[in-house]
Amino acid sequence: MERGIIAIIFVLILSVLGEMAAYFLTNKDGFVIIILLTSLLLAITVFILVPLWYAFASHLRLNRKLRKFVKLVNVETLFTLKELYLEVYSLYLKISENRKHEYYPQIVEARKRLEEHLQHNKKVETVLSQVEQKSVKEMKKLYNEAYQLFLKLPQKMQSLHYPGLVHLRQKLEGGK
Repeated sequence: MERGIIAIIFVLILSVLGEMAAYFLTNKDGFVIIILLTSLLLAITVFILVPLWYAFASHLRLNRKLRKFVKLVNVETLFTLKELYLEVYSLYLKISENRKHEYYPQIVEARKRLEEHLQHNKKVETVLSQVEQKSVKEMKKLYNEAYQLFLKLPQKMQSLHYPGLVHLRQKLEGGK
């Protein structure tokens, strides 16, 4: 259920309970007390069970984790993204077969984005490690390639590779 629907249900239950309490205060009938206490017990049960269901339903947890992954995919380190993806995938395996088709494209997209980041990170590391053995002309080409890959990395991964790129750029400026 949507959060708005849940909020509307809660407001309706509270308004019914308020009306019943007002009726109880005006009439002190035993039957009204039984109805009021039963309604109160039902409302408390709903107030407890609905949030618990929302917190522990696998497909809803998967949905929250996927939103978190999408939000962090261009920011966090690869280690964090891998851990989050593993959580997402384990939740995906727990949901029912009927719901899996709804989430499959999102899971594939998350994996694709993670693999792209892993490939870009590996290429940047490879390019930066090859620099020492190259001439200035080849170093310029490697720098441009590394910089283009660097821009595709998440922000926290960029901060890890930034010193290597700066060092390479300084070498190139000194070698001109």
